[in-house]
Amino acid sequence: MGDDPVTGDIVPGGIEAQTHRAILNIKACLLAANSSLDKIVRRRIYLMKMSDFRRVDEIWAEYFEEPYPVSTCVQVSGLAKEGALVELEVVAQA
Repeated sequence: MGDDPVTGDIVPGGIEAQTHRAILNIKACLLAANSSLDKIVRRRIYLMKMSDFRRVDEIWAEYFEEPYPVSTCVQVSGLAKEGALVELEVVAQA
């Protein structure tokens, strides 16, 4: 999710800022588990608006090289935090 790791608040700046923050949060979690972004094998995207998918995918491509992991995208009616527009879930190798 695109929340600030210090405050826990959703970052301002819309879908772009939240997507960048979510990827950086995932990167930090993976590093803590002795893994990395390049070891991701599956990605799930939860979006409030499916129209944001293209932009989220473009931002994802800024951090990753092909071949990209298997991916699923689902539009949802709500996310865990007020104001959240995107949530990313990944599975990575150790």
